[in-house]
Amino acid sequence: MADNFKIVVFTPPAPVDNEAQKIERLLGAGANIVSLRKPGIGVRYIESVLKQLRPELRHRIRLHDNPELARAFGTGFQLNSRTPQVTDIDHSSMSKSCHTINEVLETNGVDYVTLSPIYDSISKAGYKSQFDLSSLDLSSVDVSVVAMGGMTLDRIPLIRAAGFAGAAFLGDVWRDTDSFNRFVRYLTMRNSRLQYVTDGDSPDDTVNLALAALKGGCRWVQIRMKNDSHEAVADVMTELVPKFTALGATLIVDDHVDIAATTEGVAGVHLGQTDMPPSEARKVLPADKVIGFTVNSAIQLRAAAQQYRHSIDYLGIGPLRFTSTKKKLATPLGLDGLEDIRLLMTNIGFIPPAVVIGGVIDTDYKPLAQIGYGGVAVSGAIGHAANPAASAHLLTTTAADLFGHSIEDDYINFVQQIKI
Repeated sequence: MADNFKIVVFTPPAPVDNEAQKIERLLGAGANIVSLRKPGIGVRYIESVLKQLRPELRHRIRLHDNPELARAFGTGFQLNSRTPQVTDIDHSSMSKSCHTINEVLETNGVDYVTLSPIYDSISKAGYKSQFDLSSLDLSSVDVSVVAMGGMTLDRIPLIRAAGFAGAAFLGDVWRDTDSFNRFVRYLTMRNSRLQYVTDGDSPDDTVNLALAALKGGCRWVQIRMKNDSHEAVADVMTELVPKFTALGATLIVDDHVDIAATTEGVAGVHLGQTDMPPSEARKVLPADKVIGFTVNSAIQLRAAAQQYRHSIDYLGIGPLRFTSTKKKLATPLGLDGLEDIRLLMTNIGFIPPAVVIGGVIDTDYKPLAQIGYGGVAVSGAIGHAANPAASAHLLTTTAADLFGHSIEDDYINFVQQIKI
């Protein structure tokens, strides 16, 4: 099951402070498309935003007016009632606004259409839902349909189940700073069901392995460089950031909270039991960056639930079995131990997204998914492979097929549970 569910973000109609930087943050975190929709705003403002965006990100922008700017800057375009047709723009970079099923059925030759309002609008007072999800049938529609109108994180599973190809957000992202930061962290977590943890022999080796994993389709890489200097780690992160943000992939650093805090484009930090406590790291990190935390036992899980419930975004639980890529390895849990910990998570009401780490091989994915885990973190399975990129591709596909959207849905539920 390839994960093709689109996340589209519409900008507010009025200018936003530091709008280009915020658009880059959304795209870097994993939004598929940002629709730069500014009806009534002069062309100079839109042009200024486009000029500030890095060129490698512009193809993931959709304009709704000024097709000449789309051609000049290489963006896509969303057809609408003001501009129902344009020429000289690749159809694969075009979308269309629709408000009835008939409009959808009459549309072809575009990447996707947005259908709205599915729910009562958050940003536009009085713009009421026109559809009933229980009776909406998209099975005969040839074009990809993205749901829009009143979209919130908790509605994503319902939209996916109804057969939509994606969800478009506006009001739930831009209502305040907390909403924006929460949404960026959600985007980041979408990539997390297969995590590659580096174990390179040198900084150059680490960079090459991270890029091989990225080439193979892995969209979450944690840079772990336990034997290298702080400066070397910072240099590696700075070198990798542009490659990852261009693809909406997630780059995490192990342990170095200060590097995660100060390096634009680093999505967050993963912390072990002997690293900075997550509650302290949360005070240091920008609020749009994620924190992962390692748990090796039921006792540590209970402690995390009590102390770090409002600080972390996900857990790495393990080891499953012995692995030579991790020094000072904790006692392996085995499948039975991991099942016991998962049951404990439910019993104590602390169910953040959780990936299993430590000696995991591809045949473990199915039983781990059946237990209730949302993904895995691997090191040697990619880093020690004869062809790391090919291994990353195989494992990414396997993880998508077996874990599906469970880690994303776990995060949505976790956000609701702790009211981030």
